[in-house]
Amino acid sequence: QAAYLFSNSTGTDCFANSVVNILLSITPLMEELSTLPPGNQVVDLLVMAAKRKTGDVPRRLRLLFKNFLIDQHDPADFLKEVIKSLDIMRPDGTIIRDDFRINITYQAECVSGCTKEVDASFEKVILSVAQTDKYAYTIGENVRARLVSNFNTNGNDHSPDCVLRKMKTMEVCTSEMPRYFILALQIYNMENFKREFLDTPFRGITENDTVVYGKKYKITGAIQYSSRDEGVTGHCISWRKMPAGWSIASDEAFLAEERQLPNGTVGFRVISFLA
Repeated sequence: QAAYLFSNSTGTDCFANSVVNILLSITPLMEELSTLPPGNQVVDLLVMAAKRKTGDVPRRLRLLFKNFLIDQHDPADFLKEVIKSLDIMRPDGTIIRDDFRINITYQAECVSGCTKEVDASFEKVILSVAQTDKYAYTIGENVRARLVSNFNTNGNDHSPDCVLRKMKTMEVCTSEMPRYFILALQIYNMENFKREFLDTPFRGITENDTVVYGKKYKITGAIQYSSRDEGVTGHCISWRKMPAGWSIASDEAFLAEERQLPNGTVGFRVISFLA
């Protein structure tokens, strides 16, 4: 289906609009939520949006989360909170939220001998990836590079008597990927108090054959962030995968239909995948 259109009466709802669109793009999730009895406010609003009954669902959804009542917000932060709210138990005892659960840990060892297990996920439901340089790396390579940088600069990752604070080895010790995979990309660096937007051309990200820590995924949707003033203000745009290409929506308006995603991932803050 085409991307869904939602109102932006406040002028700051675009992040919520794009988050609802990316969840609606995960068809098996929405099929399951539509079978649940009414009563969960988040689920009820998402199902209402899926039926295209009203255009104000994202606005009403953000009002359920006190930290997102006003102003513009990072869509990755809001998506994380919405996913965490899907704490719904199935008859078999499993939790719907856990279909997003990521468990990627590395065992880091310092040249001084201290060790620590470090977590690569963003509160267990989103994998956050930072750009480390201008070269194209796979998702896993970028994750490891970020953890190495953090380990070398964060004193809390080392024993109190450690002096060198430099990584010797960094190896995967746990690798459990979810059914629904959410990737959050770093989209800018701060330079001279301005945001320098990044083109992050990851190797291995394709629409139908992306392998992450050994699990194969296809892309269902994406959130692109654009700005004309170095990020002082900006706007979130929804991309939704269709059989013949991509539907792109900006709040109440369709922008275009594209045959494929751009070669790079410039401006893409969130990408959703289905195993």
